[in-house]
Amino acid sequence: MSHRRSQGGDRPSPFELCVYVVAGLHVLAGAYIAATGRLPVGPGIDGPRVRLLLAAGVSSGPSVLVLLGALGLRRTAYPDPDWRHVGGWYLAGVGFGVATLAWLVVGTGPAVPVPVPGELQATWLVVAGGLGGASGFVMGVWRGEAARSRHASARLLATGDQAAWLFDPRRSATLYVNPAYERLFGQDTEELVDDPRAVVEVVHPDDREALRDGFDRLADGDPVEFELRANPDDGFGRWVWLSGWPVGDGGDRDTVACVARDVTSRRTHRERLVRLHDATRELFTAETEEAAARKATDAAEEVLGLRLNTIWLHDDERDELLSAAASAAAEAASRPLPRFKTGTRLAREVYESGESQVYNEVRVAPGGPNAPTRSEMVLPLGEYGVFMAGSTTTGPLEDWQVSLGKVLAANVEVALARIEGTRELEESRRALERRNERLDEFTSVVSHDLRNPLAVARGHLELVDEECDHESVETIDSALDRMGTLIDDLLTLAREGEAIDEPQSFDLGDHVRDCWAGVETDEARLEVETDTTIEADPSRLTQLFENLFRNAVEHGSTADDPVTVTVGSLPRGFYVEDDGPGIPPDDRESVFEAGYTTEREGTGFGLSIVQTIAEAHGWDIMVTEGSEGGARFEVTGVTVY
Repeated sequence: MSHRRSQGGDRPSPFELCVYVVAGLHVLAGAYIAATGRLPVGPGIDGPRVRLLLAAGVSSGPSVLVLLGALGLRRTAYPDPDWRHVGGWYLAGVGFGVATLAWLVVGTGPAVPVPVPGELQATWLVVAGGLGGASGFVMGVWRGEAARSRHASARLLATGDQAAWLFDPRRSATLYVNPAYERLFGQDTEELVDDPRAVVEVVHPDDREALRDGFDRLADGDPVEFELRANPDDGFGRWVWLSGWPVGDGGDRDTVACVARDVTSRRTHRERLVRLHDATRELFTAETEEAAARKATDAAEEVLGLRLNTIWLHDDERDELLSAAASAAAEAASRPLPRFKTGTRLAREVYESGESQVYNEVRVAPGGPNAPTRSEMVLPLGEYGVFMAGSTTTGPLEDWQVSLGKVLAANVEVALARIEGTRELEESRRALERRNERLDEFTSVVSHDLRNPLAVARGHLELVDEECDHESVETIDSALDRMGTLIDDLLTLAREGEAIDEPQSFDLGDHVRDCWAGVETDEARLEVETDTTIEADPSRLTQLFENLFRNAVEHGSTADDPVTVTVGSLPRGFYVEDDGPGIPPDDRESVFEAGYTTEREGTGFGLSIVQTIAEAHGWDIMVTEGSEGGARFEVTGVTVY
C-alpha cells in the first residue's frame, strides 16, 4: 500500500483527481445556470447583479467550497490513503443528491411527485448534486481522520524497528506478527504463525530453556522479560530484549503480547564498561610508572579495540616525552619509537596544551606525515605525559572509543599520581625512620654519655666542697644544675615529638587545675573558663600546660604584681592567656624556636616543647596579644565534645 503524501507539485491520486474534475464540472454548470437565468430567484429581490450572485451561490457555491477544501488538504500533504475516503464520500454524496431529487421528481418515491417544470429539472439536479457532494466531502474528511487515528497504531507496528506479535497460548495460534520480527530474529513470520513458540529455535542454545520456561509462565498469566542472544544468521551475536505479558478484557486474559528490540549496542557498551572497570582495578595495582603504562596499553587494545596505542611519559631532566609502554602492533609499526621534544609534533602539542585531539587522518595533520597510524586520538595525562591510540585505517573513530579513551586516560593519570604519591610517602617514611634512628642515638647519648660524666663531675665537686671552702664551688654547682636541666629538656623534646597513638577523652577544666597544682606559681592566680571535654594524651598535655604556666609566671609576674593566668575554650580548641607584659609582635614567630630565651638562666626549650606536643597531636598553636595586653597562646584543631 502506497503512503505517498499529496503535496503541491506532486501528481494527485485518482481519488483526489476525481474530486477536482467533478467539483469543477459542477462549478461550470452552476455558473452557466446562473448566467442564463435558469435558476428562479425570489421576485422580491431587486437588481440583476444581486439576483445573479444569489443564483451563482446556490448553484455553484457548494462545489466551490469543495474545491477550496480539496486545495487546502493538498497544501497539508494529505495522505493518499485518506483521499480514498474523501473522494469516495464526495462522489457518493453527489450521487445521493441527484438520486434523491430524481426520486422526488420522477415519482418512484412518494405517492404524489414534486411538481418541477421540465426546463428546471436539469438545473435542480446540478444544485442537488452540489449540495450532496459538499456533504459527502465533509463526511469523507471526517471519516478519513477517524480512520487515520484508528489505524495509526497498526502503521506504527508495521513500520517500526521493534518486533511485536500476539498469540493465544491455549490454542497455540499466532494472531498477529509485524514485519520487524523477521528482520530481528532471522526467522520467517510464517513459521511463527504456524507455531507461536517457534522463536525458541532462533535464540542461542544456552538461552532456549529459559525462554521455554518463560512461555509456560506466560500461559499461566505471568509477565516475563529476557535479554537473550538471537538470530542464527548473525551467529547468535545479536542481543535482544524480549518482554511478554497477558492481555485481555477483565479477568479473561487469553491472549499474550510480546515485544522485542535489538539491544546489542547497549549490551556491548555495558560489556566494554565492565572491561574498563576491571582494567582500572588492575591498573591501580601497578607499583611503577612502567607497569601502569603496560597495563594501560593492554587495556586500550582490549576495551577500545585499537591495536596501535602507546603511553609517553615526560622526562623532566631531558624535557622529552619517552615511550613507557606500547602495544605489540605499535612497536612493530614504529621501530625504534621516537622521542618528542619541544616542537610541533602531535604528542608534544597535546602535552603542553592539555587538550585532547582526535584525527581522522593523522598524515595530513602537522607533525604527522610519517606516523604509522592513520586515525588516532592523542589524550593528555596531566603533568605525566600523553596517551596515543589509533588504527592503520583512515576514518573517524567511534564516539564510544573517544569517550572511553578519555576515561581510560583519566584513570591512567590517577594511577600515575597514586604511584608518585606512594613513592613520595615511602621516601618520607624512610626519611622519618632515619630521623628517628638518629633521634634514638641522640637520646641515648644524652641520657647515658652525658649524664654519666655529669654525675662524675657532681661527685668530685662534693668531695672538693668537703675539703675546702671556695667560692667557685657554688658557681660550678650552678653550672652543673643548668647542664642537668638542659639534658632533661632535650630528652623531653625528643620524647614529646612522637605521634599520639591512643588519645583519651577527659574534662579540660579539671586537667588544667591539676597541672597548675604541679607548678611553683608563688602568688600567681589561675582562672578556668572552660567546661569542655577534649581528646588528647593526658601526660603530654600536662607537660604542655606546665610549660605554658611556668612561662607565664617567670615572664609575667613581678614582686608587687603577681600574674593572672586564664584558660578558656575556643570553637575547636583552647587558649592560655596571662595579664603580664606580653610578647612583642616581632618576637612572636621566634618564641617556638629551640634555644630561644630572654632569660640568662633559661634553656630556651620550654615553648619549643609546647609546639612539639601540639604538633604530635595534629594541633596548631599560635601566639598573639591577650585581652589585658599579655601573652595569649591559642591551640586549635582539637577534638572537642
